[in-house]
Amino acid sequence: MAKLVSVSVTGASQKNVIGTDVWAATQKKAAQVVIEVTTDPKNSTDEWKSITWTGGKPVEGKPNRRAVDRDAAGRVTVKVEYGETTRTIDIWIVSASIEILTADGPRPKGAPPRNAKSRDGTEKLGPVTYPSGVQVGINDRIKDDDPDSSHFVDAMAASGKIIAVATLKPAGVSKVIKAGWTFRRQIMAHDWQNGTKMKGAKTWTKTWADDTSNPRFLRLTPDDADKIYDLDEPELRVARFSSETYNNFQQWVEWNGETCSEFALWFWQAIWRAKADTAAQIELNECDKGKIELPKAPKYPPHKTP
Repeated sequence: MAKLVSVSVTGASQKNVIGTDVWAATQKKAAQVVIEVTTDPKNSTDEWKSITWTGGKPVEGKPNRRAVDRDAAGRVTVKVEYGETTRTIDIWIVSASIEILTADGPRPKGAPPRNAKSRDGTEKLGPVTYPSGVQVGINDRIKDDDPDSSHFVDAMAASGKIIAVATLKPAGVSKVIKAGWTFRRQIMAHDWQNGTKMKGAKTWTKTWADDTSNPRFLRLTPDDADKIYDLDEPELRVARFSSETYNNFQQWVEWNGETCSEFALWFWQAIWRAKADTAAQIELNECDKGKIELPKAPKYPPHKTP
């Protein structure tokens, strides 16, 4: 009796996929998922001429195979019939689009909450300022022969706060793929304190450095709207005289370790200057989509005591 013996799938995976005959692959140009069947009793070309396929596209010279293009996100159902046997296979081609939220608006319901005790203590997005909790000495001496009249004032801090929202595609994918998603981020930064370049993995970089969020700032199980979320809120470090930070970030989504989105770019830059007037200490604080040219020199050179 003629029948299908087995069905194999290449170019897709069942890892983190729900369903016996459900497979998934990330969107990738010029790539395909290939379904191949073996038949009984002879598994021969003559037998394969009797196979009936629905969905997908033929593979030239291989009637026992069917292909699904991975060029665009979508769900393709492939049905194969031979003899008295029928198999129906769902192929999901997945991708993600990312939006960087940097302005006030409705907070996404599925996004993780912020620590109410950090930064400005609000859900406000974009550039924010707030008391740093430390004080700095300010010298108000007007003439060289005046006695030192330094005193301490509160130092203000600055931060750039964003929510990255990834919409997974196609619609409904979260019903069959609830795991394997990863939100990644990299940073490229030029920072100075008191006019001196800061040497660190994330304070001065010539290439992109990993800056992926701590798990508590991530929500990687898709919600009912097929979305996952990431929070970030880099902060300016207060110094003795001046502090400058210039940062570009890029974010993307992976599924099962494979990139499945375009890079989403955003930036944050800020300058703090020691001043008696706390309202004037933050001279620059910008956070938005896109990228900036990272300066090669600080605005304020190393401080020289008169």
